[in-house]
Amino acid sequence: MTWSGILSPSPCLQLVSLLSNQDIQICRYAVLTLANLSQWPKGARSILDAKADKYALDLLNSADANTRAYTCLMLGNLARHKVTWAAILSINPCSQLVSLLTDQDMQVRQFAAFALANLSRWLKCAELVVNNGKAPEHALTLLNSSDDETRAEACRILGNLAAHESTWPVILTINSCWQLVYLLNRWPQGAQLVVNAKAPKHALVLLKSLDARTRAYACYMLGNLAIHEVTSAAVLGTNPCLPLMSQLRNGVIRYYSNQDTQVCRCAALALANISRWPKGAESVVDVKAPEQALALLKSPDTSTRAYTCYMLANLAGHEETWAAILGIDPCLQLVSLLRNQDIQVYQYATLMLANLSQWLEGAQLVLDAKALDLCACCASALANLSQRLEGAEFVVDAKAPKHAMALLNSDDDKTRAEACRILGNLARHKATSGAVLAVNPCLQLVSQLDKNRGVIHFKSDQPIQVCRYAALALANLSLWIQGAESVVNTKSLEYSLALLNCTDAKAQAYACIMLGNLSDHEATWPAVLAINPCLQLVSLLTRQGAGLIHSYSDKNVEVCQCAAFALANISRWGKGAESVVEARALDYTQDLLNSPDSPTREYIRDMLRHLLFHATTIESVMDLRRFFVPPRHMWS
Repeated sequence: MTWSGILSPSPCLQLVSLLSNQDIQICRYAVLTLANLSQWPKGARSILDAKADKYALDLLNSADANTRAYTCLMLGNLARHKVTWAAILSINPCSQLVSLLTDQDMQVRQFAAFALANLSRWLKCAELVVNNGKAPEHALTLLNSSDDETRAEACRILGNLAAHESTWPVILTINSCWQLVYLLNRWPQGAQLVVNAKAPKHALVLLKSLDARTRAYACYMLGNLAIHEVTSAAVLGTNPCLPLMSQLRNGVIRYYSNQDTQVCRCAALALANISRWPKGAESVVDVKAPEQALALLKSPDTSTRAYTCYMLANLAGHEETWAAILGIDPCLQLVSLLRNQDIQVYQYATLMLANLSQWLEGAQLVLDAKALDLCACCASALANLSQRLEGAEFVVDAKAPKHAMALLNSDDDKTRAEACRILGNLARHKATSGAVLAVNPCLQLVSQLDKNRGVIHFKSDQPIQVCRYAALALANLSLWIQGAESVVNTKSLEYSLALLNCTDAKAQAYACIMLGNLSDHEATWPAVLAINPCLQLVSLLTRQGAGLIHSYSDKNVEVCQCAAFALANISRWGKGAESVVEARALDYTQDLLNSPDSPTREYIRDMLRHLLFHATTIESVMDLRRFFVPPRHMWS
């Protein structure tokens, strides 16, 4: 049957008759077919002639999520056409559609939003949408959905309701502008659309509004547009800094309400983002924003303090404006903020001190404020934060890899150790490893091992930590081919044998991981074979292995596990497998296969599988079975 044949009354009547079928699947696909037909005006008309709309309310209550979703889709398509939208008024599905905006099924939520967005195009339907349930409020919630289509439909609901004189006031009451502007400004393309609509010019007019919330929106819009390089020039073209400064001054003078606080906070954010760019930073200095900053650093509002720190950090980072910071000397206040429990204040205060210390006079101010006393604590906090991916991305955004490289030159062992740990933790995440590789850290990390060559057998806790975390960073960098090649090129392997023999279990474990990861890459495994670490790796198995079967410390478990990991990866290659056998690793495999530690057993099985693969080593392990490939190892 052709498309035109399906649109004829008879098939539509038959499909509609199936909507009351007790078989869920038959009913579901009948609705889907009608939903697809309703895309076209003729199809929509035929569906209404067959009275499908009379079943819609019952179908919206179906226990089957797909049936609910397809019914929403059908109603949404019917609401698109001039010839059929009015028929929807007679059944008034708005209340049920609004309730489905909070359905557990994502597809139901998406198609319910689609239906309401199309209904709200028409004035009478828009009034029903507003009067039945809380459609605008639910649409606002859907702006945070993880699904792009759902967010788009939520925007359409709000946009269509805002287009009608009788319903637009409802949109104002739910305070939706923040999220809509945020969605646009998140991406350069969206920000460009906002600029094309001459929003920066209108925002300056809104800054004169008597309504505090409106002024806050205007500041927020300018600040977000200033984030993107492609739109920052348009913001600067309106000379916004002076009006923004007046909002700041008013905020410092009075904190009568949450709305006043919000205005001050958003103005501080806008000036901070404008100061990211050299010309913007100069404009911020010209309106004497740094002088106002000292008062803002004492603000009772945490976000205002954080954004003020960020503004100062940006100003301190530009050659054209860093000297303006010297005149106000904010370092003592910033050092006091380092004790703040809020991570954003802490982050931006640290960033400001780091940026200021690039310059000789600025470095002296930082020293005079005794900021270095807290440097190791700051680095430790950032290292802890970077263990998880979400925190690691936050740390990278604050340019921590660059600052960690500077900290590697510190005279304080603990500070250097924590700087190594920052780099190591960031290097273990694929999403943030590129930022670490971009600062070429391997040479300086190796120099940390070289500085402590005489204490690799560790007489003091401080050098232990430096070597340990330098090894961690090199191990995690070697997960990635670019990092592995850099590790090899900086002759890190020369120190790996010494680390395997050291008395610190963590350093031994990280050295094993480095060797294992380097052996995983075709380009770098020959460098591992060249130093022939197998005897020492096997000795770690035997040294820790005897205790492994009975009771022993977690540190010994980790060393044995990591040595097994390294041997498993070395044995992937023919010559590597021969070296593993020659080092008599097989003498201990039977005991290790009975280890209570699951990863150790997995790595030993993996090693055996690799040995069986090579003709030169297969005979050595013919009587061993049951092995599988485990995931690669990452450490923090």
